[in-house]
Amino acid sequence: MKNILHAALFELENMLAKKSTWLIAAAYTLFSLAICLSEQLRQSWFSMTESLPATLYNFVLPYALVLILLSALSPTFAGDRERGIEQIPAACLIGKKGRARAKLIAAVSFAMIICTALVLSTLIICSVSGLTNGDAPIKNIRSEAAEVRLKPVWTAFRHIGFSAVSLTVGSVFTGLLVLFISARAKSTISATSVSAVVVLFEFLINRFSFPTIIQEYNIWVFLKPYYLFGLETFNISPFVNLVILSLAFSPLCVLEAWDIGRR
Repeated sequence: MKNILHAALFELENMLAKKSTWLIAAAYTLFSLAICLSEQLRQSWFSMTESLPATLYNFVLPYALVLILLSALSPTFAGDRERGIEQIPAACLIGKKGRARAKLIAAVSFAMIICTALVLSTLIICSVSGLTNGDAPIKNIRSEAAEVRLKPVWTAFRHIGFSAVSLTVGSVFTGLLVLFISARAKSTISATSVSAVVVLFEFLINRFSFPTIIQEYNIWVFLKPYYLFGLETFNISPFVNLVILSLAFSPLCVLEAWDIGRR
């Protein structure tokens, strides 16, 4: 196990060293800063809630997070296959399965680290700009489709904390999905393309008129946390909704992890 953890740390360092990760993160940070500095931009396009961090967490950060996960995790297995070095890990001390498990641990850790970094950078930028409005009650969110009334009414700080948890869970589920596809793809391009299509398909299902059950059994419900305030399949409280939906996703994630780890 110790050797697997060492290998996982090595894989994590490789994921964090990818230029695409930091280019997308830098672009998101600059865009967030531009929103903070431009009142006209905020009023015209980003006035969905009374708190800017809550708005960014629901309507901007999810897209940056998905792009980073796609660019960083798609080559994890497919890149080895593309370069013809897929069988080399079999000669390593931990073996091929051990290396696969190390990649799995690294991918989950990477998703959590990147999500935490984006959440904290957003909060810091908004706090320095004086736009957090942490004690303001958020009664509704003006989404792309309509105005969503939120029950219960929470303060912005509570929304920020809840969004951070939901986004972290969503990033792990999305990361596992991308890794599962990478483990079966023949090249990085095919892994990225298939992952992007699946994520886009999930987005379209969630966004447009489909049966409620498949709209809500969807990774974008985690990545856009305000959805958890108004589920139609079940609606107890946002935190309970998050726990129930996470448990519903768990069997699929366990199967993905098992398939990846046995390679």
